[in-house]
Amino acid sequence: MKVSVDLTYQIDANKIGVLFEFRNHEPELTAHVSFGLHPGFGATSVESFHLQMPRGCYRRYFSPGNFLSGETRDIEFAGGEMPFSKTELPGSIILELVDVARPRFSYVDPPSGRWVMMDLAGVPYMTLWSDGGPFLCVEPCWGLPDHHEQRAFEEKQGIQIIPPGGELRASFTMTPQLASCD
Repeated sequence: MKVSVDLTYQIDANKIGVLFEFRNHEPELTAHVSFGLHPGFGATSVESFHLQMPRGCYRRYFSPGNFLSGETRDIEFAGGEMPFSKTELPGSIILELVDVARPRFSYVDPPSGRWVMMDLAGVPYMTLWSDGGPFLCVEPCWGLPDHHEQRAFEEKQGIQIIPPGGELRASFTMTPQLASCD
């Protein structure tokens, strides 16, 4: 299968843009891809950081041992501090952005002054993860992990499809700020 990908980072004034561009060079075969990025944000401690999530409907996918169990839970969230305990982060919190009109997330660590806004418009899934250390990964994803019961790659849940001769473009942005340490 002849598929190419370009990953472009663009720094523009105060914003970092990430662009994925896939090209299916096959004239007759459909390409299937699953991808994401793993940005992690440092913190003074796991207790000190906060993730503000926008209002909307999210679907949580449970993945014990990093494999989807088939269990999901829909969450109608009013917006604000993430509605999950930080003790759940080592197991990964996988979310589908089912109906989130303004998917802008804000990570802040007040003691250090670190603050990052992430605009995930067009991103179907995200994963929140930390091993309990002083950081949080907020990972935009265009696909989901494998299930406990394996299936063909092209049948994976959340798989992205590129038609013969087609292209797939996906992007997100991060805007770092310096918050007051007061």
